[in-house]
Amino acid sequence: MNEYADYCTPKSPPSSDTTWVDRNPMLTNNFKTRYSNLLDSANKVDPEMSLDFDPIFDAQDFPDEGFVVSSQDSNGFVTLQGRDWPEFTVVVKVVLENNKSLVDGAGVINVPENKRAKR
Repeated sequence: MNEYADYCTPKSPPSSDTTWVDRNPMLTNNFKTRYSNLLDSANKVDPEMSLDFDPIFDAQDFPDEGFVVSSQDSNGFVTLQGRDWPEFTVVVKVVLENNKSLVDGAGVINVPENKRAKR
């Protein structure tokens, strides 16, 4: 998540740029497909605005100093909190795929509503 935050800095409005997601070997193909489908759907509904938030952060803004692990459960859901903004949390879903721990969900991507950070 910290690498993604660095990629998004300087902060800019959410975009349909999928470069970071497409090239990241720590993300499952399922994550990449769901992310791409979400952006495609949003662009079809409103090509000018697309999404008005970043689906990986599930927010428009994010902490400047990155994230630390706050908690995790036995189902692979990990809650991260901002280093400089501890009230900001985001949930990621980690799965074991081909003997590697990979991110299969973050923000609104593949994270059930009841597991997402409260906004």
